[in-house]
Amino acid sequence: MAGASSFSISASSEQCQKIVVDGHARIKSLLESSRLQRLSLAKLFNFCNPLALENAQTRRAWAGYGVVSVPAQSNEPASTDPGQSIGALCSVLLAANASSSVDALATLSARQRGGRCVDASLSRNFEDDGSDALSWPWQTCAEFGFYQTCEVGSQCPFARGYVSVADEISICSQFGLTADVVAANVAFSNQVYGGARPQGSRILFPNGDVDPWTGLGVLRSPAPTEPVMLVVGASHHAWTHPADTIVQKSVADAKAAIQ
Repeated sequence: MAGASSFSISASSEQCQKIVVDGHARIKSLLESSRLQRLSLAKLFNFCNPLALENAQTRRAWAGYGVVSVPAQSNEPASTDPGQSIGALCSVLLAANASSSVDALATLSARQRGGRCVDASLSRNFEDDGSDALSWPWQTCAEFGFYQTCEVGSQCPFARGYVSVADEISICSQFGLTADVVAANVAFSNQVYGGARPQGSRILFPNGDVDPWTGLGVLRSPAPTEPVMLVVGASHHAWTHPADTIVQKSVADAKAAIQ
């Protein structure tokens, strides 16, 4: 699924994508080289705990999920906030005038965080505080198994090899579910809903090409009465806005066509 992040960055700028990919590759190399390099990275990226990267799990999570936030799922093209818009994110990277891709990523991280330090908390357990925080992790384990990995040989723009399916699925142990149970749950969901080949009629399957969910979407029309629509530049959240507030032409045109 992290390939969607790579595609969304490259759609904005190939040079921007190169900075992100090269920077994370270099960061991975530095993390694995020496304690001195890890301390230097912690200082460069303003970690709250300067020794945080001495923990192997912390450094794998930090670099594997991205040392900066790439809003592939919530991209807002009209925003000038580099935490909300991939275009704005790339503008910061390209204008950083940094001596290296790592320095450019550090500049972007500082902009996105507004001067706040990086809190590299390891906890992936969600507290049952009465909110809906547990609902989505539970649903991935009980139904869909939607996990965004960063494997070696993938198109992931982050530190490849640091986030595996096993890493992602480990959260299910909080609910007492093993990997085998999760796999069975996903197979059952696909059987019930039809997976990539649902059976039905008068169904339209819209997807956005920068939406990570597109990887699990129906991209080929199963039948004449089940058309598909792939919208260029549309993120996962692009469909949720009222029609009169949408400034992204491709999404506005898609909504008009659907109506």
